[in-house]
Amino acid sequence: MKLLSDFKPPKPNLAFISLCELLVPVYLKLVDHLTFKFLDSQRSKEFLKGKQVVIVVNHPDKQDPVVVVALAKYMHAALYYSVAAREVFDWNYGLLGWLFQRFGCYSVNRGTIDLKSIHTTQRIVSHAEHNLVVFPEAEVTGDDLLVHDFSSSLIHVLLAAQDEVAKEESSKSVWVLPVAVSYKLETDLDTSVNKTLNTVERKLNIHPDHTDVTTRTRVAIGAVLQNLSEYYGFTLPDHQPQHEQVGSLVAHILERIRVYRVVAPGKKLSMELLLHRLQNDLRKEIDTSRNKSPFQQKLWQNASKISVQFLSDLDRVERLMIFQRVLSLQSSPIQICRTVDFLERETCGRMTSKGRQCASVCFGKPVEVLPYLQLYKSSKNSAVDQLAKCIKSELQLALDISHGSN
Repeated sequence: MKLLSDFKPPKPNLAFISLCELLVPVYLKLVDHLTFKFLDSQRSKEFLKGKQVVIVVNHPDKQDPVVVVALAKYMHAALYYSVAAREVFDWNYGLLGWLFQRFGCYSVNRGTIDLKSIHTTQRIVSHAEHNLVVFPEAEVTGDDLLVHDFSSSLIHVLLAAQDEVAKEESSKSVWVLPVAVSYKLETDLDTSVNKTLNTVERKLNIHPDHTDVTTRTRVAIGAVLQNLSEYYGFTLPDHQPQHEQVGSLVAHILERIRVYRVVAPGKKLSMELLLHRLQNDLRKEIDTSRNKSPFQQKLWQNASKISVQFLSDLDRVERLMIFQRVLSLQSSPIQICRTVDFLERETCGRMTSKGRQCASVCFGKPVEVLPYLQLYKSSKNSAVDQLAKCIKSELQLALDISHGSN
């Protein structure tokens, strides 16, 4: 049994990738009812031919990875690499990971310094024939309007790769292509979520009074949060708005597990970082216990059950964090769909499509990395900050255009 920390390298298969590019958009249109609108791409496509390119995409929705498949087909690229969280490769008994690797994905172990993932990224950027696609915000933001903070490690890798490229050819640059994605609900909101909301209300023993969808959704949120707070032995602060209540519940669950696991709190440890570190520790412990002798496994049985339960709790925490971000933003039809997604997942254990949705994909202005190399050699942090600011600014401009087209 391999440990979670084992790196999953890309094993791209061109035939499999071509099949995905053919079938996925059809599946999305007919089953998930998701279509695509591509904006102002021709100049970027022509300009970047034959260049070392990293495509950075904002991350507003859980459906973003399938947008990459549609993007690859649209740009007529033979292959794209992308990065996925290490735990995803173990889902569905490892089948999903096997498929991801054949599509050209490789793993990153969040919450730690994953040197193998970093070195793979740097190699692809500096030497591979095909482009790298990354989500620099790292987490699903639930935000179609604003680009959130980037991972600084990615910018470091871009500049380190540029240094390698420049050693072979001093005038050759790595390029970054910002690609912004935003979503719009194209069908009536009531029609899109009413069936699911009825199911959620039945599960929660709520008797709807035929008020508007927004009010019904808010009542269902309150019921789900109350159920979760009772389950985790937590009293929801009455004076807080719902998104802050979610944040308080997240903090309580994380602290509960942290104390049990005897993890030092750490002054600068964010909730996201604490979440990933706890997930890593628990998965490693579970994998290690499976390698023990039958007698040792029997001794570890109770501890292993607790670890598995904590891991399930942390998966819920990750969903709650995304949910909190969605609730903290201005309400819109697509945000209500995402809210109902969470409610359906918590009450029914699944998520179904919500109406017809359209993903608008806008290509921003390419950013040249080479001009930042000299500064990187003298002041790494300054170069990283300036390059990140430039990429983020261009991605935000593309996102504004993308959202404006909806």
